[in-house]
Amino acid sequence: NPFDDDDLIVHDADPFADPSIATALQSTSVEMESSTLLSSGTGSKSTPTPHLGSTPSVPPSTGNGAANSTLNAREAELRRREEELAERERRLREEAEAIRTAPGVLRAPNFPPFYPMYYLDIDVEIPEMERPLMRNMFRSWLGTLVILLWNAVACFLILVSHATGVNTGATDFGVAFMYCISITAASFYLWYRPIYNGYMKERSMYYYIFFIFNGFHIGFQYYMTIGIPGSGSAGIINTISMLSDGRVVAGVFGVIASGLWAAGGTFSLYLYRHVHHHYRVQGHTFADAKGD
Repeated sequence: NPFDDDDLIVHDADPFADPSIATALQSTSVEMESSTLLSSGTGSKSTPTPHLGSTPSVPPSTGNGAANSTLNAREAELRRREEELAERERRLREEAEAIRTAPGVLRAPNFPPFYPMYYLDIDVEIPEMERPLMRNMFRSWLGTLVILLWNAVACFLILVSHATGVNTGATDFGVAFMYCISITAASFYLWYRPIYNGYMKERSMYYYIFFIFNGFHIGFQYYMTIGIPGSGSAGIINTISMLSDGRVVAGVFGVIASGLWAAGGTFSLYLYRHVHHHYRVQGHTFADAKGD
């Protein structure tokens, strides 16, 4: 055919048969495999490389550093002071314990204030945990003295009131006055001083002395609440006699005396139970008391 032109015939051949195309495809395949291997090895996406023309980093301000240094210095100073206070407190506690437990230490008497015969200092001789109870013991002893004085005044009013049917006023006042001296001294030596020594030295013998005589003391206080004529008490019975005969002043003093005796006995019983609990916790026994 004259119109046939071999140059214009398009051969239905494989386009990848061209050597240049095959080389380019092979190069691209190798690059893709390398990229896949790198991605699977690192487990993360590739990050773009920063441009060289990016803004340079600004150095941190020195103001925050100075403030942090000041705070650190203050914290160090506070820690140092706390350590000094803790050390000073420890030394004082050790010194107090050494003074308290030192045998045969002679101290200047400071009690009673008007004529010192004994050294008593709860803050020095009694362990810190037991000081509140011992202070209450001292208040109980002082309270007994106050009740005795009030009772004596009430009995004196019974004496001078000359109520009808009351002929024991002189006896009541005399006994009440003697109680002010004898009970005050006996309570100090028989139960307050022993329990003080018991908490100071933790010896069973002192606890048993306290249990015996403070038990009698509690019974005595409730007995005085009754106010039997001639017993030295302006308690309930004598108070009723005063009020029944119209002796109001003596009756009012008797009412207060009765309330004080009852309150004193109840407070003493409360302290007694606390001491007994402490005695059991410390493991004291009667055998230890006999050994003391």
